[in-house]
Amino acid sequence: MKGLMIKDFKLMWAQKMFFVLIFLLGIALIVVNKDAGFSGGYLALIFSMFVVSTISYDEYDNGSAFLFSLPVTRKEYVKEKYLLGLLIATVVWVVTFVFFIINNIEKATGDYMKESC
Repeated sequence: MKGLMIKDFKLMWAQKMFFVLIFLLGIALIVVNKDAGFSGGYLALIFSMFVVSTISYDEYDNGSAFLFSLPVTRKEYVKEKYLLGLLIATVVWVVTFVFFIINNIEKATGDYMKESC
């Protein structure tokens, strides 16, 4: 399963600029809306869709036929895809939560400074 994860991370690494653009869009949504609820869900959904794109890449040029000729079972393949989706969603939710906390602290200190002046 480790080899499948490495393969998928290398596939996604080729799309790193798209990851960066989507991530910056999500952070901008947090800053503008002051609400990480939508932004966190949006980013987790979009990044988890990359898991589906890795399945498409596996099927491209009969790659899945080659992949299953290796010592990988279909159960391991499915487990790896679910684990990859869960891992990506969790990382995005944690990062979004951190930005949400930072944004709320900044908002709270800004409101406190306005009240004290």
